[in-house]
Amino acid sequence: INNISKSHVPLAETQQEWALRTTIIEMTNDLIQEYNCTTTLEKSLCEIVANSYWKTLQISKKFTNVMLAWEYISNDRTKYLQMLSLELDRANRNYLNAINNLIEIKKPQ
Repeated sequence: INNISKSHVPLAETQQEWALRTTIIEMTNDLIQEYNCTTTLEKSLCEIVANSYWKTLQISKKFTNVMLAWEYISNDRTKYLQMLSLELDRANRNYLNAINNLIEIKKPQ
C-alpha cells in the first residue's frame, strides 16, 4: 500500500483525461509537501482533497455548459441540472470536509 500511496495510481484512474491525471497527482504531491504529511491517513486525505477539488471543477463546467445552451427548458434538462447541482454540492462538501480534517489533524497538539 505504501507504493500505491506514492504513485497515486488509483487516484489518477478516477480521471478520464490523461492531462488531468498528471495534474491531480501533482496537486496531491503539493498538498502532501505543503502539509508535511507522513502517515497514510494524511496522504489519503490529500488525495481526497485533490480529487474533490477537480470533481467540483468538472461538474461546474458541465453545469455552466448546460446553462449557456439556452435552447429551451425541458423536463429532462431541468432534471439534469438538478442532478448536477446535487453532485456539485456533494463534491464541494467532500472537498471542504477533507481539507478541514487535514488541517485539524496537522494542528499542533
